[in-house]
Amino acid sequence: MRAFGKISFIGICCFLLYALFIEPFWIRVNEITINDEHFAEFFKAYKSVLISDIHGSYLGIREKLLLKKINKISPDIIFLAGDYVSWNGDYDKAFNFLSRLKANLRVFGVLGDSDYQSSRNSCKFCHSFSKKSDINLQVRFLRNETILLAYNNSQMAISGVEVFQKDLSETNRIIKHNPDCPEILISHKQIALGEFSNRSVLVLSGDTHGGQIYMPGKVWQKVFGRSKGNLRAGLIEKDKKKLFVTTGIGTNGIPFRFMCSPEIVLFKGGE
Repeated sequence: MRAFGKISFIGICCFLLYALFIEPFWIRVNEITINDEHFAEFFKAYKSVLISDIHGSYLGIREKLLLKKINKISPDIIFLAGDYVSWNGDYDKAFNFLSRLKANLRVFGVLGDSDYQSSRNSCKFCHSFSKKSDINLQVRFLRNETILLAYNNSQMAISGVEVFQKDLSETNRIIKHNPDCPEILISHKQIALGEFSNRSVLVLSGDTHGGQIYMPGKVWQKVFGRSKGNLRAGLIEKDKKKLFVTTGIGTNGIPFRFMCSPEIVLFKGGE
């Protein structure tokens, strides 16, 4: 029994050390192949990555590793799905991180719920209030709006949805592009694909952190389905509509991850 107790104690210590100090900093590049013709051509034309839920309080080890990996990928487009500030965190540190994010073409983003902790500071994501400010954000935050981006003699609608929106009625009034135009929609919280009309759309979301610890899909849906959405992480498809939820980068609450490492999502165009 004593031997079993020692082994159990060592096992728990190893688990905590790994979950607290190794996996949260083990940022992987998750390559996702999209075979739909419209999105496949777009991702072949523009190397695109998705990151979310940084929850940064300072430019620390994880943030520096993230910037290094993104610079190595050298993406044309970066999609940001919100939650750049940790709870009760320093907004200026988050702005500092975002100012270091560089893409060859554009950086598109939306705000998450943690980014609205301070209404005054949240305005600074889109507007600078200091003429002396040396923070220069390349990010174009989309707040219930759409930008059309040309590729291979076609157009892709890049849209962003506000985090506290209750339904898609407001978005449907704002997004007035050609219904035949495929759309990449960034939303911090996942949107059920049944909410969309029958058009080609790829929704990019975060918020879940993948649970920070792996759990089967049915368990996730039972525990977090109502508050976070039915998809813990990954890609689901329904006809022309697709939803991808990333595990994100940072942590919230207990700062650990287990079998749910942080990720940079790199989209690839299929054949």
